Amino acid sequence: MTTKNQLIGLMGAAGSGKDTVGEHLAVNYDYIPTAIAYTIKAMLHPLFEAVGLEEDFWEIAEDRVKKEQPIPQFGGKSFRRLAQTLGTEWGRNCVGDSIWCDIVLDRVKARQHIWPYVITDVRFENEVQGILEAGGVIWKIERPGIESVSAHVSESFAKVYCPDVIIQNDGTLEELYSKVDALMKERK
Repeated sequence: MTTKNQLIGLMGAAGSGKDTVGEHLAVNYDYIPTAIAYTIKAMLHPLFEAVGLEEDFWEIAEDRVKKEQPIPQFGGKSFRRLAQTLGTEWGRNCVGDSIWCDIVLDRVKARQHIWPYVITDVRFENEVQGILEAGGVIWKIERPGIESVSAHVSESFAKVYCPDVIIQNDGTLEELYSKVDALMKERK
């Protein structure tokens, strides 16, 4: 078990500011950012290599616009669609709904006594439960005008879940950082 400051899970729509908050926690509070999707991306990398897109992989995987664009080598599916279906339709539905969460939480639990962690892409109820059982908290980032980018099941849970904290990302970057700083000060 850990303190509530040792593990934070972030949820919210794509583009809401989860990675920005995770990066702020890393730079200013020594959190180690990780993501449930890292393993999914690691599995997709050899597929991109096989079709000659290895050099473009991380640019496509991490760029907000490029990850939404059709990729001809994959039947016109976007990177997001490939990751969603690998993660959900194959991983969660065929192997087990906790496969990705278990992988990241095992890694976090082995090290969280040394470093605090922030998981920047919480999307499902069992991921929330795993984080809470590990002594963590869930923060939801809401940004006006940002809606889910798809109707995929992985984008719907955050709309209905009631987290420990809701951060309204409705101002400047500095205002967002100030909100996070206030939460961190409160949690000490």
